[in-house]
Amino acid sequence: MVQLFKFVPSHLPNTNAFLEKLRSVRVDEDGLVFESFDVTALYTNVSNSEALQAVHEILLEHQTDLNLYGLSVGQTMSLLSECLMCNVFKWAGQYFKQIRGLAMGQRLAPVLAVVFMSKIEAPLLLRHPILYCRYIDDCFVACPTQSELDTCSDEGDNAETLAE
Repeated sequence: MVQLFKFVPSHLPNTNAFLEKLRSVRVDEDGLVFESFDVTALYTNVSNSEALQAVHEILLEHQTDLNLYGLSVGQTMSLLSECLMCNVFKWAGQYFKQIRGLAMGQRLAPVLAVVFMSKIEAPLLLRHPILYCRYIDDCFVACPTQSELDTCSDEGDNAETLAE
């Protein structure tokens, strides 16, 4: 499922990618205003059904560019859904089933969180900040003015609220 990352424009795979994006930003004489923020408790606040919907949309849109290993989009979605039903973890010697959100350590969790956030942050990207990028739940935005940054910040707050 990591193939989906390439269809999320704001996704950063690592620190070097972030530094490259920063180097590519052209700063005019008025400068830039920037902010970083964290999506609070992203994994536990991801709606599994909305994450699956976001994945489904990307799979449908880009199915010819993806290797689904002989599976159809529907079969892939069924497998993803089954995996999310098995959110079992061990704590203090007892097993528990997580009924809300993504389980930390689950191999699918980062992909689902990134794809989920791509749908949530879409209104912010429509504001066309000079730079917006994200590594899972750590976001960075740069705008030419404080008022534009405030507007993007408000969109980011709305996105964070939607994720809760």
